[in-house]
Amino acid sequence: QTTLKALNCQAFHLYHKVLDWELVPLIHDAGCQVAAFTVNDEPAAKALYEAGVDCLISDAPERALAAFAESRAKPR
Repeated sequence: QTTLKALNCQAFHLYHKVLDWELVPLIHDAGCQVAAFTVNDEPAAKALYEAGVDCLISDAPERALAAFAESRAKPR
């Protein structure tokens, strides 16, 4: 968090396989949005959206959009 704040980062882009439920809030607490790349698997995309990731970068945007819609339709 300290490094992200010191560098005045606005977003942090990470390979999706290194993100987890604990890391996303830490990045948000540093004032950054979280982007995950390259997410081409719909179940992985859904899990990342549910973890609070702000943006997905994908070679299969239709899968990412379907996962986004599904994750938002789920009651919280």
